[in-house]
Amino acid sequence: MIKQNKGFYPIENDWRQLSSKYKNKIDAGVVIAGEQVIEVITADQFPEIFTQCLEDLRIKGHFFIPQFRSNNFEQGLMYKPVRDAMIDEEYNRDFYKDHFAKLFHNGYDPTLAGVADILVDLRNDLIVNWDSRHRTVGYISASTGGQVPPNQWCNCVRIKKNAPQTINPKKVACDYFRKKNQTPKTLSPEERFIADYKSEEVRAVRAYTMLLVSGLRLDSDKLQELHQHKDARIITGITHFQTHWEKQDLGKGRFLPKVVDSIREIWSYAQCQSFSVYFIFGYAYLLRLDDVCGDQFGFDNQVMIDALKYHYEKNLQKQNHYISPKASNKAIESVAFLLARAYNKYIESENLDHRLLDIHNAQFIDLPKDFLAQIGEPIPEVEDTSSIDEALDFVTTD
Repeated sequence: MIKQNKGFYPIENDWRQLSSKYKNKIDAGVVIAGEQVIEVITADQFPEIFTQCLEDLRIKGHFFIPQFRSNNFEQGLMYKPVRDAMIDEEYNRDFYKDHFAKLFHNGYDPTLAGVADILVDLRNDLIVNWDSRHRTVGYISASTGGQVPPNQWCNCVRIKKNAPQTINPKKVACDYFRKKNQTPKTLSPEERFIADYKSEEVRAVRAYTMLLVSGLRLDSDKLQELHQHKDARIITGITHFQTHWEKQDLGKGRFLPKVVDSIREIWSYAQCQSFSVYFIFGYAYLLRLDDVCGDQFGFDNQVMIDALKYHYEKNLQKQNHYISPKASNKAIESVAFLLARAYNKYIESENLDHRLLDIHNAQFIDLPKDFLAQIGEPIPEVEDTSSIDEALDFVTTD
């Protein structure tokens, strides 16, 4: 009997913690690229496979050991030259030379580097590296110096030669890239959004359309279509945008193009090229108040444009002046309040014949007392807001 080392235990102990529902099967089955597996390769098939592998290695320079098959895909291990894979810039991670140097500063450890992740399209012999960019470049460097063999093992998904042309290798690779990176090794928000969009995740596609319509773009050059507007502005906080732009209290996106058009009138691209999602949403919140409440609120968008221009020319106030501080769980309302306060200060400073916004009326912008005290504003008396709340049908957003 092998003596157990202190601190170790059989991995089956983890498995035994599962309920009977999960312990004995995976309900969704075994899948490759979303397709159910129809064939599993067993050990008694290995002799024939290995014999063919040696022949393939001699003739083709690589060989494939299948493990699972579905109608249109095969999954397994491929032993192949390291240098013939392609990278799709639209979904893969960026290549960082400094990160590469840090990874291999203490040497190339093949145990840590692991196997490359590739997609092989047998219909056109395309090989795509979908999530092992830095590791593969490290292997190329080591193989160039003769430190490792010229071939490497790869975790491989193959699109069968007879698969229909409707199967897009870019989408398959991006789906795997996105799913594998939903881990503690997180993608940047921009990388995650691009991966979601390229794999046709519905919410990301809808958000992308709104970005395009509004003239907003990411802080990335991987979705060049978003750069086509001659004055496209960068939006930061794309994850929050993706999940909140259709909210009722923002007008379900109807006012976002007008917000961005207003921004272009206020600040030139050179003056302000990047905008927080909270600034954009706070502005949209005011436009929706105007749309729903009309004269009750008294908002005039041209006055808002002139006010923000005025504060920039007088005090160089850009968007950062209006997005902080933010009340807990009322970030958008906080920005709307700070914008509305700038609106009123402009009217007062210039003695304009224009009505001030009733910003201390919780019927319009309801903020906690501690936040108002923090920014030096008087605490309003509590009023009955039921009629306007019902009209607005607000859904609070963070």
